[in-house]
Amino acid sequence: MYEIKNIKGVDIMQIKRGQIWWADIKVGNGSIQRSKRPIIIVSNNLCNAYSSVITYVCLTSKQSKAKLPTHVRIERHCGVSVPSIALCEQPTSLCKDDLSTYIGICDKKTMDNISNALMIQLGIGDKIYA
Repeated sequence: MYEIKNIKGVDIMQIKRGQIWWADIKVGNGSIQRSKRPIIIVSNNLCNAYSSVITYVCLTSKQSKAKLPTHVRIERHCGVSVPSIALCEQPTSLCKDDLSTYIGICDKKTMDNISNALMIQLGIGDKIYA
């Protein structure tokens, strides 16, 4: 069983969908995000409570990114130091051990926008773009 530990004052059993963390992403090439960067947890809370792995999307502060239906603006009230963009075209998994510092949490409207962007990316429901 996965050992429960404390990451910068937050019990890993309390990791929740919508939280923003700094993470050490070790794998990536080309346009795939890597290095130490902020992420938003998008996996469901049952998974977050019992699995050693979470699903996330990366944030970028580059506002010059192409405006895609899979990009969601993240404002400062969510805890980021500068307005950022969630790159929902790249949902990826990560071990909880690679989370380092809790930053903040997205509000419901922002998470609804992220959910819609993920449905577009994954072709779920009526969010399919041909």
